[in-house]
Amino acid sequence: RVRARAKTLLPLVLLLCYGAQALWHADDKSITYDEGGHLTSSYLIVKTDHKDYDIGHPPLVRLLYALPLLVLNPQLPTQPAPPRIGMDVPLLKRPGSALYYYATHLIYTNTLSPDRMVFWTRSVNVAIGLLLGLLLFMWSRRLYGLKAAYLTLFLFAFCPNLIAHGSVVTTDLGGVAFALLFLYLLVLTIKGTQGHVILPWCCGAALGAALLSKFTNVI
Repeated sequence: RVRARAKTLLPLVLLLCYGAQALWHADDKSITYDEGGHLTSSYLIVKTDHKDYDIGHPPLVRLLYALPLLVLNPQLPTQPAPPRIGMDVPLLKRPGSALYYYATHLIYTNTLSPDRMVFWTRSVNVAIGLLLGLLLFMWSRRLYGLKAAYLTLFLFAFCPNLIAHGSVVTTDLGGVAFALLFLYLLVLTIKGTQGHVILPWCCGAALGAALLSKFTNVI
């Protein structure tokens, strides 16, 4: 009974280790260059009637980032005004420097603490990372057994690259997580897993989430 309980708790412990490291990194590290643009775009698309501040990324992950910002409700600066990207601006030149200039004002001249704003937005990516770790464990267990799944999750939980990317406000990890979710459900659907009549529907929804998370998921 003790051994069975340990087998159940070990994945949870490893996921908690990953989450703790990612949250520490999210709280301790200064904001990176592109995080301001991602954070600001996330907030602007839910607070204004414009959705084209940065069309280089699909909206799903950014809408998730906007959830804690809607709760925190930081004030949108009016000077300078929110940037508007003209339709005549080439795609390769979007979003442009105006978005990052505005992001500096949103984050650092707000009544809300910059650290608090950035940390809670980063925490969304930590949650996405936990989903990724769970998917890796489940798929590894299905393919190679429980021991291989433990090893996979151990390598995931202590991978510096994944911890770093899983604790900043970017769309990379979200794109990976939803793509993996689609592939996992696709394999289950193709193999005709019994007792899962809604599996094809879930697979289709996961495909939509993957495409709405990262353009490169088309590949």
